[in-house]
Amino acid sequence: MSSLFLVGGVTQDPLQDAIDTRFPSLFDRVVVLDDIDQLLLYLYRERVGAKYVTGVSTPSTSNTMKPWSFETGVALIVHRPNGTYKDLNPILQRFFPCFNAIALTESQLHDDGSALSILSSLQQLADICRNRIARMTYWMYEDEPFGSLYQMIRHLRFSQQMNQQANTIPRAIRSIDFASLLGVTPEMESRLWDSLDTWSFQAHSLQTKELVYCGFLLLRQCANDCKLAVQDNKLLLLLFTLESSYHQVNRFHNFRHAVDVMQAAWQLAKRLLTDPLQILLVTLAALGHDVGHPGANNQLLCKYNSPIALHYKERSVLESLHTDIFTSLLSDYWPQLISKSSQGRQHMELISEAIMATDMAFHGDYVRQLQESNRAVDDPRSLSSLILKAADISNVTRPLKISAQWAALITLEFDDCALLDRYKATGSKRNGNTSGSRSYDEGKNSPELEHGIGYSDDFHCSSPEHLTDNFPTIPAGQIFFIDTFAEQFFAEFCKAFPRVNFLVENVKSNREFWVSRS
Repeated sequence: MSSLFLVGGVTQDPLQDAIDTRFPSLFDRVVVLDDIDQLLLYLYRERVGAKYVTGVSTPSTSNTMKPWSFETGVALIVHRPNGTYKDLNPILQRFFPCFNAIALTESQLHDDGSALSILSSLQQLADICRNRIARMTYWMYEDEPFGSLYQMIRHLRFSQQMNQQANTIPRAIRSIDFASLLGVTPEMESRLWDSLDTWSFQAHSLQTKELVYCGFLLLRQCANDCKLAVQDNKLLLLLFTLESSYHQVNRFHNFRHAVDVMQAAWQLAKRLLTDPLQILLVTLAALGHDVGHPGANNQLLCKYNSPIALHYKERSVLESLHTDIFTSLLSDYWPQLISKSSQGRQHMELISEAIMATDMAFHGDYVRQLQESNRAVDDPRSLSSLILKAADISNVTRPLKISAQWAALITLEFDDCALLDRYKATGSKRNGNTSGSRSYDEGKNSPELEHGIGYSDDFHCSSPEHLTDNFPTIPAGQIFFIDTFAEQFFAEFCKAFPRVNFLVENVKSNREFWVSRS
């Protein structure tokens, strides 16, 4: 799914001959836009599946659109530079980090041989994007300073660079009314609150734009509870940037998972914490706890010497990445919360420690911490870490139907990890060759998916029985996870905090079902 954007009066002429003769299948569509303002608004709308921008020329005449992730293809943006927007690439990296997009000026295409060279490179990258395993491999193991395809190490470096300088939000982005873009209505807000205010939260029934607004509703409520002023539009911009910093195409570890964990953390925090600010911090940490996740694991990053694993010396690699990128975003969008004051540093430390607690390598440490405590944990930072850890593995504590849906997705992601391991072990190179890996572009259970779920599928209606028929390994996987990790942790957690005893009861009930299906 690749796009050619022509912005500000640019025509396709410099590229037409090369596209027609050498790369006829590179671009799935051509989008013509009046200016950069319209381009940025268009990117946001497409990512969340809002309506088309008035006056945009596209191949479709429909006034609605499905989400376009910008991850299963490449996007070439050709524009005419002006005083405000001479180089669009820093803006794309900052606000749309997971998009495979590159911006060039019209004059760059007129250089001798440039068009052919650019299109040739994009064709190679587009071939990689269309295969899930090759794409993940590129994210995790490539280290090129330039290019249009996402790389974990480049994401980290850019966030660190942004953290070291004063940043302003471009006028075109400041002027966007994000609530209007999402199509927020009183009915929508009431419906989402009803969904958020129960342990039966069904994230799979929500569209991308609804997930974004769920995050906004919780953060705005938490901020209001602790009398912390934050502008609605700036908070929504943080949510949009966070969503664009998660990979929509991941099976499990995507923005949908982040919102699900956020809702679970908020539900637990409001039961177990008394300080509104602490509730805000742990809820916020939950939303960013997996930002930039590649859909793989620390073991694979370390086994094949990924740049990001080497950067973090092979210790809590993913959790360190999530922490660094997320705190950089907060410094940019919510600086008063994690300022350089002593209180701001304490807030930063609480968020960082809570995210680090999601590393399953420390699971036994947290179980022992609960076992050795004869009373509820009083230290705010320790308790916040326990809450986020519990929320992160709370899928097994949800009602069975919801729990089974998450189980199906984590099963698919584990399958991806096994294929990626085999792909790397066979010495496959970055050339789009996916021999040794199964392409995920075809097959009834494996189309390219938005948030890991077929966009047109009624996945949230799938029953546990139906899912286990389609994925027979789910019961064994769930029994293993519950027996090895979840049951003991939640038993100790609920012993320390009896008011959430429903968690361990749900774990036991779900286990009984999986045993009956094994």
